[in-house]
Amino acid sequence: MRNLTPVTISLIIPNFNYGEFLEECINSVLDQTVTPDEIIIIDDCSSDNSLEILSRFENNKQIKIIRNRKNLGIVDNFNKAIKASTSDYIVFVGADNRIKKTFVEEYKKAISKDTEAAILYCDITIFGPRACLLAETTNAKNNNDGSYSWVFPEPSDENIKRLETTNFMHGSSIYRRDWYQKVGGYQDNGIPEDFDLFRRIVFAGGLPVHVNAETLEYRQHSPDQSQTKINLETKIVELLQRNKVLEEEIERVDSVLKDRDKEIYELNNKLNSLSEKIIGKIKRKIKKIKI
Repeated sequence: MRNLTPVTISLIIPNFNYGEFLEECINSVLDQTVTPDEIIIIDDCSSDNSLEILSRFENNKQIKIIRNRKNLGIVDNFNKAIKASTSDYIVFVGADNRIKKTFVEEYKKAISKDTEAAILYCDITIFGPRACLLAETTNAKNNNDGSYSWVFPEPSDENIKRLETTNFMHGSSIYRRDWYQKVGGYQDNGIPEDFDLFRRIVFAGGLPVHVNAETLEYRQHSPDQSQTKINLETKIVELLQRNKVLEEEIERVDSVLKDRDKEIYELNNKLNSLSEKIIGKIKRKIKKIKI
């Protein structure tokens, strides 16, 4: 394999009680045509068999394993993992997902072509017992094998404008460490953490790039996990849209009030000026009157 680009990539697997899928995810990361420069697995105090699974990889020198003593939650867990990483680019892969053999290779190819890119996002294969539900809402193509191809949109000017409320990237998009640092990392702002980070990067001037390669395998499993997350994210987006409408209406009303205040101020000045002129005329007339 030729040297695609000198930049380095840290691939991070955050895990919380995904022991059922964890080993499958790790094996897909280890089976790459281009090996990640750094592999970090961070377990957020799981209570299932996750630690047992991780013990099987303790002697693998390619992998750095971090075990949290207490549950940190998504935002703090992600930031902790990045703090422990060292590479130029960072990408998260959910412990319940898989990546295809060329996942890292395709990202490195794309980075070589677009060295100024702040975020790059690939296309997705949806799989699992509830794949059809997400496929229906995303117009993903049926592959007739239980999986669906989800092609993501290009980062057009229109899509970037809509990024205020609509995400056109996904959680396994890869991004530059310097941009992550520039916008203050992951934050708990009441919306999906990846959407929030990517939105801040793009609005700060970071360039998003679509990688035309279907290299992430996104699992749709039990309704109390995958589908619930989708429903929540949909509701959050709806609330954001409503909030945006309210903010625009408030700005409109505020603008109208400011215009009226300006009109009242100007009218008041005219009245004062007119009053001064009238008073001046009266005074001049009084002086002319002979007593």
